[in-house]
Amino acid sequence: MRGLLTCLLLLLPAALHSAAPDETGAGASTDLGGTWAQLVVHRSLSAIPIVGDVSSETTTRLLVTLSQEGGLVQARAKVCGMRIEGSKLVRTSIPPALLRAMPEQRWQSRLTAGDGKLQLAPWSRWDVLGARLSAPDSEKLPTEANDTRVFDQDGDGQPGVTVAVRGIIDGEIFVTQKGWSELRPNRVTADSISGSVRWRQTQTILGASSRFLSNGPETRPDPKPDANWFSARRVEDSASCAEVAALPASFFRR
Repeated sequence: MRGLLTCLLLLLPAALHSAAPDETGAGASTDLGGTWAQLVVHRSLSAIPIVGDVSSETTTRLLVTLSQEGGLVQARAKVCGMRIEGSKLVRTSIPPALLRAMPEQRWQSRLTAGDGKLQLAPWSRWDVLGARLSAPDSEKLPTEANDTRVFDQDGDGQPGVTVAVRGIIDGEIFVTQKGWSELRPNRVTADSISGSVRWRQTQTILGASSRFLSNGPETRPDPKPDANWFSARRVEDSASCAEVAALPASFFRR
């Protein structure tokens, strides 16, 4: 089912697209360094025949460590938990093996000061699951399991990555996916960062446990302005992934 792994790709921001720094203003004097808990929310729409558009919301918790030198902010992030909510017709889940197989993610941004407030430059990245692409922005995904670019990323003996599907039909699909995402902060303080998320993605199904799962619906981001967003708040430096996963939703602020 196309887009079932959207959450994974959207939750792993990295490479910088930044503005020039203001090293002499608040951007240089405010230190964002430390440990942060981050929540990322993605809402997608899937076109299901006869039923119509079905909405799905994925929330992901990350443990993020920020370091700062002048206005340059660098980050390391680990996914701590993921939850997918949507129609009872189709429920999907991400196997723990895949989460364990995901490497630590790194990105950087630039903190500046303008118009009397802190500004953090957007950061974006391409991510690929279940395949090795030399140019994700232009290279097409493999469509066959025997393509040499395909690999068993979650180590379960199946090509690509495996996603469990429950609902009208129960089974597993084996996919490759690539996606672009961008986090755009619009509120930055010394202890909290929040903003919107932009994304797009494509997916190919290499195989499935049921022939009824061999073709998936088209999936797209929910276009509502407040549908895709993120929030990060500072936590104790000793915080663990388990503690971040257990935080109440009210801890995070838009």
